[in-house]
Amino acid sequence: MDPDGPGRKTVFKINTGKLLYSQNAPQVCIYCKKKPGAGEKAASLCSGCQSVRFCNREHQKAFWPQHKDFCRTQQKNRLQQEASEQFFISRGIPPLVERQKRLRLLEDWIEIHRYTLAKARGWAFHTVYKPLDFRSQYFEFQVKYRPESDGNPSTSFHLNGAAVACIVEGTPSAEQFRVKLRELETLDAATRAEGTAGYLGMFICVYTIDGYLPWVTTSDIFENEIPSQPPPANRPWYWFPQDCIRHGVAYRVGTHSNMWNPGLMAKENNKWVWREHTPEELTAETGIML
Repeated sequence: MDPDGPGRKTVFKINTGKLLYSQNAPQVCIYCKKKPGAGEKAASLCSGCQSVRFCNREHQKAFWPQHKDFCRTQQKNRLQQEASEQFFISRGIPPLVERQKRLRLLEDWIEIHRYTLAKARGWAFHTVYKPLDFRSQYFEFQVKYRPESDGNPSTSFHLNGAAVACIVEGTPSAEQFRVKLRELETLDAATRAEGTAGYLGMFICVYTIDGYLPWVTTSDIFENEIPSQPPPANRPWYWFPQDCIRHGVAYRVGTHSNMWNPGLMAKENNKWVWREHTPEELTAETGIML
């Protein structure tokens, strides 16, 4: 059982603003999904987008038809970002290194709150009148950076709001969505071909920091993530992660089970480490009622 698999990672390294990806992200080949074993060298980053990894040149060539649009878009975005640096600074927006640091924190924040964010997306299914369609809709999350968190990835952002949004043709973002959707179509078809039990779909998720700094990722949704009841009256579908994040409560999968357990993060030897807490301990320490 992979201790660094989805939902299982409990130790997070501290990132810097010089990185284009989180050190804590899985270092797997995007083509074959292989993860390096103990003592093995990590798969190499694509020199173009610097966002995905490949075991070797052969795997990179094999995946290029699916990857090329995303890769070229990432390179274009990076050049535009560098060219716009003075524009950002003149409007009081933090410099590039600080923005990169916040994005790396956001990557870790999304992984740490994987369980509660998945529950929120499940509750969103109760708020729409027809099934969600990843080809025309996406999840949008507005987050606010919290400098007082002192780098704790579980509390680095506050979830201000969220929505199920529509991809609007003719807008500047529509082309970027189309690039991502081509990749999503391939992943969705492969997952369905495998006959994955309970699989409902794979959706684009856009997280925007302080209204100006977006991070785009994808998340799949399964039947067992759809709560049997709608959200509590007068509460939005994202209320659960909002409450947990406010108190720094994060869920991780148990070492010897597939159960999600709540806990808190603390800094230990220059790393952030998650420790399991009972609901009673969390109530006493943070005031949250689980």
